[in-house]
Amino acid sequence: MRVVTTDEMRSAEAAVIDDLSVPALVLMENAARATADAIAEFYPRARRVAIACGRGNNGGDGLALLRDLTTRGYEATAFIAGSLDRLSPEATQQFVSCEQLGLSPAVVPEPAESDAVGAPVDLWVDALLGTGLNRPVEGPVARWVDWLGKRRGDVPLVSVDLPTGLDASTSVPPGPHVVADLTVALGFPKVANVLAPSSDACGRLRIGDLGVPLPEPPPGPEALYRSRRRDLVGRLGARPLDGHKGTFGHVVVAGGRSGYTGAVVLAARAAVRGGAGLVTAAVPEHLALVVDAGSLESMTLGLPPDGDGWSREAVEPLLQAIGERASPGALALGPGLGLSDGSCPAGRGSKYGADRSRCGRHLRLRR
Repeated sequence: MRVVTTDEMRSAEAAVIDDLSVPALVLMENAARATADAIAEFYPRARRVAIACGRGNNGGDGLALLRDLTTRGYEATAFIAGSLDRLSPEATQQFVSCEQLGLSPAVVPEPAESDAVGAPVDLWVDALLGTGLNRPVEGPVARWVDWLGKRRGDVPLVSVDLPTGLDASTSVPPGPHVVADLTVALGFPKVANVLAPSSDACGRLRIGDLGVPLPEPPPGPEALYRSRRRDLVGRLGARPLDGHKGTFGHVVVAGGRSGYTGAVVLAARAAVRGGAGLVTAAVPEHLALVVDAGSLESMTLGLPPDGDGWSREAVEPLLQAIGERASPGALALGPGLGLSDGSCPAGRGSKYGADRSRCGRHLRLRR
């Protein structure tokens, strides 16, 4: 699934409205249904729900959610940040529908001064602003963001599409913002939904189905990554069905010293994740148990130590380990190895003197 920017999401929605003749109100209804489904799934005990709505289409999603939750038996209320005369056309239609059903969203620019807003609820929904923001919030919306922030932890909070105050197209919040426990991203996840620090404000992420086939946005960085990944798989070839771990090569990760075992563990786990059939982490023998516990999928080879690192006697068993396993093989030399004389075959007393830059050449000659 693609991760999109604000402009890409607008283009996808416009294509649905123009090319498929799906009214914007239908998308709004589907967004409300997807959010209600997420609330029912993640907060099954919540019965009293309050919705903070903005004046744009995200607020319209919130008003449609008010009707949806009410028909499901919830005690739902909605509050509009700002005046009614600046509601978007779709939000205005949703407001009229709510009133015709006997649901009367209250206009509350100052939530701290409203007793109705402070009534006990089981869940808050943030439908103030969606993907259209690219600057710090201001006016009534800013006061709502501040008020919701002060109530953080009292009850769970669900954001519709994006926590208010985030810029959907970037990973850095432009200013104060809502911190949600759950975010229902509509159609596609947005950049701010998945990249920190903005993603930290989203809580758990749920992708809400808008009920229509959204056109794939133009190729971006993620599509390029997928394309390169397919190219790589094509070059490596399909794995035979009768293959086994010995068929897919052996990677020896050689390194480590006291206090630097993490580098070996990460490299070994990366080799396993990259598809190597066999992976051996070669470390000083007094560190073998630590590395073995950190990389369960790989094997561990203990090498003769010298102080907190290797000794020169480690070279022979290392070369043997490289050659005795599956072919083809690869050596990753150096994670956490250090620069001590004992850990480098080109240290003092070696045929290369103190030229440590030739360690790899030394091993190749010995190989």
